[in-house]
Amino acid sequence: MSYGHERLACKVAGHLQPVHPLFAPEPSTKKPRMLTPSKLRREHLDGVVIWLDFEKTMTDTEPAMGCELVNDELTTIVYDAQLAPAAQQKSLAVMPFREYVADLAQRVRAHKALLAAYTMAEHKVLVDADPTLAAFWHSVYFNARANPWFRHYQPTVQDRLEAQAAAKSDFDSVGLKDYLLAPEVRYPYPKRLRGFEPAKALRLVREQLAAKNGQYGSISDTAKARWTKLIEYNEHDVKGMRHLVEYMVTWEEKQRGHSKPH
Repeated sequence: MSYGHERLACKVAGHLQPVHPLFAPEPSTKKPRMLTPSKLRREHLDGVVIWLDFEKTMTDTEPAMGCELVNDELTTIVYDAQLAPAAQQKSLAVMPFREYVADLAQRVRAHKALLAAYTMAEHKVLVDADPTLAAFWHSVYFNARANPWFRHYQPTVQDRLEAQAAAKSDFDSVGLKDYLLAPEVRYPYPKRLRGFEPAKALRLVREQLAAKNGQYGSISDTAKARWTKLIEYNEHDVKGMRHLVEYMVTWEEKQRGHSKPH
């Protein structure tokens, strides 16, 4: 199923209700500081937040697909036309990436939303798609990367996670999944996805669709299962990111002694 601008905007924007209380950018000659977890407050989360994550391989110049979480509504969008037959089987939106970027910018503006993503990777590909929007994305972007926050507020947890990461590989960088699996954060991450490799899944589905002339029904059961898991994995990236940010904000509120009831 292919969605144009209006249909995708309607599908997503229907869940964007309140106007963000803290987002009111004014023309300024001074570049504003980008929002990070250490600067985030409950008021930011009370407004419209679009939680976003892209999936791509190392050789892709543009994302192959992405997932948005707005309120509690998940929307997966496929940008790679080669994956359209697989997207249609799951009733996913299909849109060229540059059209999606323009649509996203329009929705963020219309609803005065905050755009949240984990690290600056999503910011980079958005700017690469349309450099004229660089200042705009900077003004609305929330970099949810948690490493500096944990290093400052929970150094013991950060030390433990870095040691665990170093034991698993040559890198001691702690990623989103590592935080979500931490007992302190308590995110219900599915065991079946813990060792999942999204880039490998993308390559497999693309290769088999190409070999089968785009006939999704003809690809292997393994490839179909990887496609299903890839969609779910991307969904947990945005749901988990929101959960992690909520954890950090709530922890700070408790430290300040004025936790807001929900």
